[in-house]
Amino acid sequence: MIIELTSLKIELSLEKRYEIVFLREHPAGPMFSFGQIAKVVRCSKSTAIFWVKKYHENRDLSIAERLATQIQKNIKEHDVRISVETVRRHLRESGGKFTNEISKPLLTEAYQKKRLQWAKKHKNFDWNQVVFTDERFGKLYSFQRNLNANFIYTIYEQGLLTSTSKLFGKGNIDWILQEDNDLKYRSKIAKKWKEENSIKELSWPLISPDQNPIGNMWWLMKLIYKKKSSQLEV
Repeated sequence: MIIELTSLKIELSLEKRYEIVFLREHPAGPMFSFGQIAKVVRCSKSTAIFWVKKYHENRDLSIAERLATQIQKNIKEHDVRISVETVRRHLRESGGKFTNEISKPLLTEAYQKKRLQWAKKHKNFDWNQVVFTDERFGKLYSFQRNLNANFIYTIYEQGLLTSTSKLFGKGNIDWILQEDNDLKYRSKIAKKWKEENSIKELSWPLISPDQNPIGNMWWLMKLIYKKKSSQLEV
């Protein structure tokens, strides 16, 4: 019995499928060609065409999950026994890849309540006074090594303060710093620097949803650079 896997187009995550559609169709997007999309998303050109076509059909790109369920049903109905290694081998032969499921902490009821409390508390918050951070600070400050507790001190001095001086005025500390709960931001070195510079911090719940807008902004910036055939290293 042979079961076709739609040329392994089910390999892409739902997020990547909608990214393809955005890059091709959205008015605020770059309107890339399928070839350009393939390079950005790292998929084949035919895969990009496939998902844009599916989007035009019913605006639903979750077909892969339904397809996988149908394949499992067909295998069970025909009493076909396939080993894990056989599946992996056919994936490799077809140009696909197998990866283990990413383990994520469960969003318990307690965490859900904390999220809701945080959202209600900040419903009418003035976000114009918040400096969002996400491995990069305000202005374009490039570095070639991983962030750690010691290096974050340099980033604070050269990236954060320089940016806030331009945004709010030199010496103005009437702004709030947002950081996630990564250990490097909670280290003794980082805490000491923020205390010495009277930095106010925005509370951020554990296992919080990624509400930081910098990720979206940075992604769009990289697309613009790629469209101009420039290479941005960070």
